[in-house]
Amino acid sequence: MPVCPMINASLVLCRNGAWTWSVISWLREGNWRDAKILIQMEALLETLKERNNAAEEKARTLKVQYENVMKEKVLPQIKEAEAEYVELEKNRKNRVQYENVMKEKVLPQIKEAEAEYVELEKNRELQKGFFLRVKLTLRRLGSTKIRDLCMKAIDIQRTD
Repeated sequence: MPVCPMINASLVLCRNGAWTWSVISWLREGNWRDAKILIQMEALLETLKERNNAAEEKARTLKVQYENVMKEKVLPQIKEAEAEYVELEKNRKNRVQYENVMKEKVLPQIKEAEAEYVELEKNRELQKGFFLRVKLTLRRLGSTKIRDLCMKAIDIQRTD
């Protein structure tokens, strides 16, 4: 909007080539210097408006370019990273599930088997001791047919 309506009217009239008597009389009243300054200021204002419009257009162009770069390069990378995260999270959940199964089912069975193994080893040692005592007792008895048969039976049972 022009600073002075009279100046605006004079600019319009100048462009159209028609000067009205009121404009001419206003200029004759000694306001020519002020009018000249106002005309220059309005011209400067027009220049600034043009520059502002050019800057706004440049900003719109840059915004469109930015959005294109985001769509073409950044968003695919974000989607790829998100897919990788989802895969890692899935693997982590599977690992946690595997560890829970191991703790709840497999580990107790292993401990039970170890305890059973220790018990069997203990029984084997006891049997071994029992057979040794029986053998020693039979040897003390001397050489008889019954003793030899018992010794063979003990040896056969120990190997089983």
